[in-house]
Amino acid sequence: MDDPPQDPQPGGNFDPLLGKKHIMQAYDKMQKSEDKIGPDNPAAGKYQQGAIRDLQLARDEIEKRLKQLRLEELEVILASLKARCEKMLAMQTYVLSNPVDGTRATHEAILNNSDQRPTDAHFQAALRLAAKEMEIIAEVDACLAILRTDSTGIAFPVAFEQIRDDMRNVHRRLDVADVGTINQQIQQDIIDSLKDMVNALKQKQADLQQQQQQPSPPTPPQPPPEPSLLKRLEELKLIRAMQDRLNNRTQKYSQMFPGAEQPADPNVRREVNELRTRQEQIFDITNRIHKGDNK
Repeated sequence: MDDPPQDPQPGGNFDPLLGKKHIMQAYDKMQKSEDKIGPDNPAAGKYQQGAIRDLQLARDEIEKRLKQLRLEELEVILASLKARCEKMLAMQTYVLSNPVDGTRATHEAILNNSDQRPTDAHFQAALRLAAKEMEIIAEVDACLAILRTDSTGIAFPVAFEQIRDDMRNVHRRLDVADVGTINQQIQQDIIDSLKDMVNALKQKQADLQQQQQQPSPPTPPQPPPEPSLLKRLEELKLIRAMQDRLNNRTQKYSQMFPGAEQPADPNVRREVNELRTRQEQIFDITNRIHKGDNK
């Protein structure tokens, strides 16, 4: 797969002469009005009104360009995030489903042993997968770095952080050749989450493209709101998906360890504790959207 596009950098091509023509015209009218100020001389007021109009034209010109730059910046951000999500999706699918030495294949090979214990070859395969998982985690870190430059979305960063936690759990399990059903389920949840993100980013790209094609309306009384990285509906879809996966994971652990039984596996205990934190995160971002913090 091709490398993702270069991560967006702050700043942009902004013409320092933008609006200068109207500003100079306003300056000229201000000077003329100064010479005309006096009793019974309406010319001064006309020049001042003309200066105000020129300043407004300069402001409109600059705001239009700033909006265009913002749309271009969002376009780059969305393209970079989508490319990285697609790359992670392919990498995680490989780790889980590679027919030769993926997690599932390694697990099946271990089960086919007479004692159903991993051999040195299985440990080596799991360690290679663990190294691959660390590469995916690095991609998530890069996505979070991109999102830190754009604070308009609140669900997306949390979704990435939860995916990273899952990847770290996968890595810990692979590092000790734990390729069983829990590990496989966590990886499948990661894959499903990445698919949701790719779909959300595709929709946002389509919305942004449609917005760029629309002609700019005449000067409005107030500038239109700046477009957000993810619309409220798209964020709610992500939150719903996170809650669904959290519920499914909770039920699976409950079935495996019913009643007051405490799992002996430290990885499972850690993952169960993480589920509580995730529920708090989902509640928090839902509450923030309800309050309008994502606008």
